[in-house]
Amino acid sequence: PYRRQRQMCIRDRKNNLSKFTNWFDVSNIVMGITNQASEALDTLKEVDTILTELSKTSDRSEASLKKLGETAFKSANEYGATVQGYLSGVQEMSRAGFNEKQSEELAKLSILAQSAGDLEATVANDYLIVTNAAYQLKGSTEALNKVLDGQTEITNRNAVALEDMAEATSEAASMAAKYGVCLLYTSPSPRDYAASR
Repeated sequence: PYRRQRQMCIRDRKNNLSKFTNWFDVSNIVMGITNQASEALDTLKEVDTILTELSKTSDRSEASLKKLGETAFKSANEYGATVQGYLSGVQEMSRAGFNEKQSEELAKLSILAQSAGDLEATVANDYLIVTNAAYQLKGSTEALNKVLDGQTEITNRNAVALEDMAEATSEAASMAAKYGVCLLYTSPSPRDYAASR
């Protein structure tokens, strides 16, 4: 009888422990879903705030803003960024005077610069805006991408960080352009850089 009671007691404890574990697992799943929903709601609020600010600081139409809001998630995901980061880039480029298409393309290039050089968003945005203005590149993502590629190549071959190159370019680009220093000398294309070695 004692042995049987002991076995029943152990079996009951196992059953209770199993029920508790199942309850705990279900609770964790519910909490996880709740947290994800909360994060998604926060993201949507931030996106709405940025789009509202864009509507005030740019001449984008309501239809354009709606389309931007719809495509922002895809663009951010495509470039491995947050939607808020992408839209903030669009906002900064728009404030710098770029048109809708240019601001979106330059925001993507900014994200590439951020990931290529471990740059903060403000550094990457300033880098592109100042380089564009100093060398009168007219918002050409192709030309700015060549600058980025050239400077990335320099950082890959030398003991210098892209952040340092970006900050130096932001500081010196206008003076270099003023004195006729060609963009090629401050950031050669990878092919030009390889040929000079």
